[in-house]
Amino acid sequence: INLSTGFSYTKLPGIINNEEAITDNYTYSGGIVLASNVSEYIDFNLSYNINFNNAKSTVEEGDNKYINQAAGFQTNFLTKNGWFLQNDISNQSYTGMYDGFNQSYWLWNAGIGKKFLKNRAAELKLSVFDLLKQNQSISREVTSSYIEDSQSQVLQQYFMLTFTYSL
Repeated sequence: INLSTGFSYTKLPGIINNEEAITDNYTYSGGIVLASNVSEYIDFNLSYNINFNNAKSTVEEGDNKYINQAAGFQTNFLTKNGWFLQNDISNQSYTGMYDGFNQSYWLWNAGIGKKFLKNRAAELKLSVFDLLKQNQSISREVTSSYIEDSQSQVLQQYFMLTFTYSL
């Protein structure tokens, strides 16, 4: 079990409508990870992180608070004859942002493959990314004069076949 906490503070000076402005940006974060390597054939990782953000300006009234949460579960299974299955499921959640940006989505990636040759030096794996076709990219930028929420286009579901050889 791994616990983490954090705090950051940023003071952003600027000028808004010819008036000196200071924006104080506070970020509090915390998380927990439960990981286990049950055996050489099974391991898993369960995690949760949360970030509370609060921006206060000397010019604009009110606080600007938003929360980002991430939860995930990863598993790896390996058989004695070299077959393996990998699974990675996570959820991202945004609240307190501008209209259209308060959302929650799931991201599921998986892979299946085979390790072979002497000492399992070679690996052939078929992976699929974004099985649920929900992947998104949401971000917030806080400056002394504005707060901007944005969403970028991201690569949607795709498959990949990889061959790896370890020297």
